Amino acid sequence: MTFSYDTRLLVCTSCGAAVDVPLEGGQVACPECGMSRSYRSFDEADPVDEEWASEPPDEGRRLTTLREQDRQALKLPPSLSNYGGSGRDLSAMLEDFRSTLVQIQKDGPFTLHERLFFLGWLSGHDMWSGTDDRKLRAVCQSVIENADSDQYRNVFHSDLSRLALREGDMQSAQQWLERCDAQSDDLLTDTAYRVAAAEIATQRGEFQQVLNILGAELDGVPTADAYDEHVELLRSNALEKLGRKDEAVAQLSAGMKRQEIKTYESARARNQHLDLCPTCYEPAKKAAQPGAVKRGLSLVGMLPALTFLIFPVMFCFSGTFLRACAPTPYSMAMDKLQACPAATKALGGGIDSTFGIGCGNMETGGGNGNLSWSVPVKGSKARGDLHVSGVQRGGTWTLNRLEVEVDDQTIDLLECTAPKTKKK
Repeated sequence: MTFSYDTRLLVCTSCGAAVDVPLEGGQVACPECGMSRSYRSFDEADPVDEEWASEPPDEGRRLTTLREQDRQALKLPPSLSNYGGSGRDLSAMLEDFRSTLVQIQKDGPFTLHERLFFLGWLSGHDMWSGTDDRKLRAVCQSVIENADSDQYRNVFHSDLSRLALREGDMQSAQQWLERCDAQSDDLLTDTAYRVAAAEIATQRGEFQQVLNILGAELDGVPTADAYDEHVELLRSNALEKLGRKDEAVAQLSAGMKRQEIKTYESARARNQHLDLCPTCYEPAKKAAQPGAVKRGLSLVGMLPALTFLIFPVMFCFSGTFLRACAPTPYSMAMDKLQACPAATKALGGGIDSTFGIGCGNMETGGGNGNLSWSVPVKGSKARGDLHVSGVQRGGTWTLNRLEVEVDDQTIDLLECTAPKTKKK
């Protein structure tokens, strides 16, 4: 099998073809160009870091570190900016990959290792559909054996685990996964591992284990943005298979409202072997479509009904509106505002919401929802605008943005940091 743990394919540094190399290494000639070279053994080229299991990190601190990296766009090296969008040239990427590999093997600068990783990661993404599995395997293996970073190697160990699983080789999938660091504090590395482990659990029918790995709620566990759609599909599929279809539809539709639905279509198509979300996908897709909400509400008499309906609202209204229809996030926001010394210094004492125009949008119902709102506030010295964003999952609200603007200063209330002055 192409992705078996017991086989080895590497990229020929002369022509870029995939070369079968024995695990024990030795002299091997490329079948395409005929160039012969000597290879190390697999164990020498890809040693397992024994330190991973020696001292497990504090899990709470690790999750905090991972969450700090979430919602940040993946940054490509400037030299690869032309490959950042859709429609990139796969042939050009593979040639860049080969030439970078040559430079690394000639002891080129350390920055080349990052370049090799991203070229391999992007080209691997574009080859994932199975157009050239031998080349894909060779790219993955070549990054593993040449990139001087445990994080880079771990991402590709996870990818090989997933590819072996796609090929029906459960044993190899598990063996590749066992070479990974299961407790990385790098978000991309941790997400790649979680996805591979969740796919194995999915294939085994261990759906509660999928939820243990990925979290049972949307945004419950931080994941790299590049994997978000697939993670949500895996989670919703597990909920569906556990008989919790309503939750599966609600979570998947909530995710679809934040992303383009076509990205879910692509993720589902790329992982057809897992048969994800067979009965919850279409209802979730329908619920996420613009105009899916059937009941319209006016301001008059609507407040008592807000916690029982799923609806989107966007208003410009007094700040007291948020206090009335979303008391929990309002109280959370005001408590943090009033407790922050930097805010008190800027606004003065006696901070509270005040009469004025507050604009925002909110969606809530069934214990799940989200909001983004601006509330006018004032203290004894000055007025300002409080910006609140949060999500509700299972009845619990979490704030993911909380800032107050006072004159030309912005204060992050989640961290209660010193004010940042706006650039003019």
